[in-house]
Amino acid sequence: MYVKATKKLAVIFCIISLVLISAGLPSMVVSAKEKDGTFTVICEDDKTAVSGMEWNIYRIGKRHKNSNYYNLDGNFKNYKVAINYSDSDKAGKTAATLENYAVLDKIEPDDNGVTDKNGTLKFEGLKEGLYIASGDKVTIGNITYEPTDVLFEINNDIEGGNTGKNIVSYVKLSTTVKEDGDDNVDFDFTVKNIWDDNDNEKRPEKVKVQIYKDGELFIEVELSDKNNWTHNWNGSIDDDWRVKIDTVPDEYTVEYDRGETDFAVINTHNPRDPIYNPPMIDPPSTSMIVTTTVSDSQTYESESTTQSVSDGGYDENSATSTSVTSVSVTSEITVTTVPQTTAPPTTTPKRNTSTNTGGKLPQTGQLWWPVFVLGAAGVVVLAYGIRVTSDRKRDSDE
Repeated sequence: MYVKATKKLAVIFCIISLVLISAGLPSMVVSAKEKDGTFTVICEDDKTAVSGMEWNIYRIGKRHKNSNYYNLDGNFKNYKVAINYSDSDKAGKTAATLENYAVLDKIEPDDNGVTDKNGTLKFEGLKEGLYIASGDKVTIGNITYEPTDVLFEINNDIEGGNTGKNIVSYVKLSTTVKEDGDDNVDFDFTVKNIWDDNDNEKRPEKVKVQIYKDGELFIEVELSDKNNWTHNWNGSIDDDWRVKIDTVPDEYTVEYDRGETDFAVINTHNPRDPIYNPPMIDPPSTSMIVTTTVSDSQTYESESTTQSVSDGGYDENSATSTSVTSVSVTSEITVTTVPQTTAPPTTTPKRNTSTNTGGKLPQTGQLWWPVFVLGAAGVVVLAYGIRVTSDRKRDSDE
């Protein structure tokens, strides 16, 4: 009887453990799937859907934990490109710069697709991180549509602008209307190197810029003061012209900007961040209020100090301003030191309901450790019952 009871107890322990584990595993799988994001691009021009436009997306980096800073990683980690995500214009230029490298250096996209008859394309199963999306030109009739590049972030905890779990982007399109007789007409193209460095002593005397035609090197030119950092050439507007600096100078980051026939290579002196990634937005100024306890009609002073912040982040040598305010009070009060910060303007934290924290079973609130204890106990009791049964059988045989 004892052996049978022991075996039954062991079986019960094992069943309970298996039930708990099987209940937890589906929740874990669902939780993992829920962390994947989506990106939907919609291409419309004056309510006209642009179908047949091919899009590529690239994962370029990730956010520092609990911050507004990013690192380039993967195939993009060695590019000296500053991630500017503070407004749509800066984000678009960052995306265009990295897309330019992706095309010229022939980096494989993480995913691609073509817009449907409604001008819509949806990418699914995107892991958390920072991405760029780029679309190719498409010609419908005598109109050529060219989309702007998009910088977006898949993030389960923050939503706002092009940051979130499920992002929809209505892409801005530029159009070119081809008139009769425009075939085989060449245009004058220009590339100019621009220095954003306040005449820094680190600026080199010359740079080499490569000009590409349809993805292949067309010519390499040297730009300097002698030619006003500018080069001109003649070519067809139907060709895909791109430029790339041969070597970005030390302590500089680069940005590529282009018009229809003009290109700019913008070199910015940026020694502050060796990984070439300034903050997504300017960090907030911080005020620290220091007061004392006073009573009756005494006077206390409140001192506020603010340090200026530049586009590249905090500047240790920047000027500070201090203001002192006197306040007369008639009763005893105590004011404590309070740090004041400003939250990012375009991001709003949201409640995450699928995160498994505290070592608990997903969606149950139960701890994990009883599962393993009960499972182990069941195995031990079952083994013990089998051993006792075997011993008694051997004794009866003897």
